[in-house]
Amino acid sequence: MRRVNPKKIGLEYDKEHFIRVEKYIRQIEMLFDTTANEAVKIVSSISPDITKPFRIDDFPLVKARFGRLMNKFSSNMLFVVKKATKSEWLKACEKNDEMVNLLSKIMKMDDKLKGRYNGRNLQALESFQLRKLNGLNLSDRVWNYTNQFRGEIEMALDLGLFDGRSAQDLSRDVRMYLKEPKMLFRRVADTRGRLHLSRRAKEYSPGGGVYRSSYKNALRMTRTEVNMAYRMSDHIRWQQLDFVVGYEVKRSNKVFSCDICEALKGRYPKSFLFLGWHPQCRCQVVSILATQQEFISYQKKVLAGKEITLKSKNEIKKPPKNFSDWYLSHKEKIDSSPNPPYFIRENKNHLHSIQ
Repeated sequence: MRRVNPKKIGLEYDKEHFIRVEKYIRQIEMLFDTTANEAVKIVSSISPDITKPFRIDDFPLVKARFGRLMNKFSSNMLFVVKKATKSEWLKACEKNDEMVNLLSKIMKMDDKLKGRYNGRNLQALESFQLRKLNGLNLSDRVWNYTNQFRGEIEMALDLGLFDGRSAQDLSRDVRMYLKEPKMLFRRVADTRGRLHLSRRAKEYSPGGGVYRSSYKNALRMTRTEVNMAYRMSDHIRWQQLDFVVGYEVKRSNKVFSCDICEALKGRYPKSFLFLGWHPQCRCQVVSILATQQEFISYQKKVLAGKEITLKSKNEIKKPPKNFSDWYLSHKEKIDSSPNPPYFIRENKNHLHSIQ
């Protein structure tokens, strides 16, 4: 066993979790790069009229090849994200297994009781992966970003073909524009006119709260989905662990300002669903445990056939005051929003008592 302090288990696993998240991000980045390179190869065989904006749909063979390329891109991105969410779900299970094994020795846990603490909750993982956000499941969101990606590639290719760029330079330009969409839009406006840019932008307008960059949207979605899977695995498992009586949300060790993370850090009831305060949230979470004596006393009663709930002096019964203060100061905006924060929608039972 690598760790001997149950309080350190969560923080160490969280640190490793965020390192793995960036490995998944690199897979998505490579997927964008290879797809952009393939797109350039597809158009290298044609000679479009550069006096008119380049349109993929104007070339049937190019359109067909692009269709296959985008389908492959979408399928590969979906595969990476789903595999990553399952992997991190199971890593959270591994973390909690380690905590159970350690505490079973410290608290002298009976094997009968320990056995009910070892669930993987894989059916809940499947439900998580199939869930919808704003009416869209994961596949829908990936496909939306794929269409956005297609539009960006088309505009970038148009600029390169207009300038007579070589295939190598064109490939580099396309990848650069994906990461710097403002530069792409400026070039389109300068080359084809602002009216053309306005029309193209409307074709794949991402909507509120979304980047005008398929690349940035895909990275944000991947980080957020993978982190939420890890946190959801924790949350469901902790509801099944009698000795977990709350948890503490801590700021990450990275030095950067985040008003919402700073405002909402603190100790929460274990029934409070925390999957991150915002997209790409890097806050860490540590479980709060009952005392050894409390658990031993509880265990004796359970093994004697009594149906009771573990009572602990460490139990967190309500969100911290700073959460209540934040909620009240933002309540008017939250109530009028068609899409309030996830942690507000999923924790309404904790909001009723806040005045």
